[in-house]
Amino acid sequence: MASTFTDIFERLRAALHAPASAGEAADISSTDHTFANVTRAIYVASTGDLIVRLKGNTGNLTFEDVPAGTVLPIRAAKVIKTGTTITTANHIIGIW
Repeated sequence: MASTFTDIFERLRAALHAPASAGEAADISSTDHTFANVTRAIYVASTGDLIVRLKGNTGNLTFEDVPAGTVLPIRAAKVIKTGTTITTANHIIGIW
């Protein structure tokens, strides 16, 4: 028997206060990671430092000692490998 689910958010305009509808894991094992879309937030699954480039900026921003399980409500375009200490695969997830 097929299940049907009601999506109470389907008519909600995409905005920072709306629920995320997609995501992408940032693999920085060998190089910086540029997201396919600018994020609404980044989920960090491991504790450590996170260096990102925000939308429209040319400089980097460092978040130090980010606790595991944190959701940072930031509009990031890229995760920078050099200096980021969260290196476990798929522990940095951009959501939009």
